[in-house]
Amino acid sequence: MDKVLIFLVLVVLTYVTATWAMIPRCHEGMGLHIPVVYRIRERINRQSHTILCDTATDGGGWIILQRRYRFTVSFERNWEEYKYGFGSLDDDYWLGLEYVSSLTAHGTWELRVDLSDNGPRSYVIWSNFRIGNESDGYRLYLWGEKSGDDIDDIGNSMLLSNNTPFTTYDVDNARRSDGYNCAETAGGWWFKTDGFCAGINLNEPWTIQNNVASRMSFRFRHL
Repeated sequence: MDKVLIFLVLVVLTYVTATWAMIPRCHEGMGLHIPVVYRIRERINRQSHTILCDTATDGGGWIILQRRYRFTVSFERNWEEYKYGFGSLDDDYWLGLEYVSSLTAHGTWELRVDLSDNGPRSYVIWSNFRIGNESDGYRLYLWGEKSGDDIDDIGNSMLLSNNTPFTTYDVDNARRSDGYNCAETAGGWWFKTDGFCAGINLNEPWTIQNNVASRMSFRFRHL
């Protein structure tokens, strides 16, 4: 009986290890076609942080920045929560702007945005992506070539947030001329400084009308 029990434990541990492998870099798990969890060491305060990788989509190597599909996690969060992340790896999830900023500060990275409205998934990829540091308001930078099957819709909508700092209900970096803080009712995002708040906002509250599943991910681009 003891041998059988030990065998079963080993089988379970082998399965868990294979399914949630701990690897030092996301791109090293490319081609595994399983979710991979690994830890990074953030360069400012040297704290470890667990990150979810997609090793299957379009060759893999994608670090998940944002994911909403169950709508069980509120994205109406303050600055500190958007800075360091919230949610869980198996649910709706936000990685944390500080970690994305630290990772994208070096090398060349590309961004992928996926949307699904109870139907086929559509996506767009930018060849160059970076998030500025906190003193820059975690500003969004997108440039270079776009590819995917929804360049006109998702692509052009996201570009309206390009070169804008991040705003939450308690830290208004948009400083709109009308004095309105878009994040007070729409969750944290890269909002415009004038006109309508944003072309697209993947963090706004869930409603019957707004129930589009979304995911933002980024990966190191080998030149």
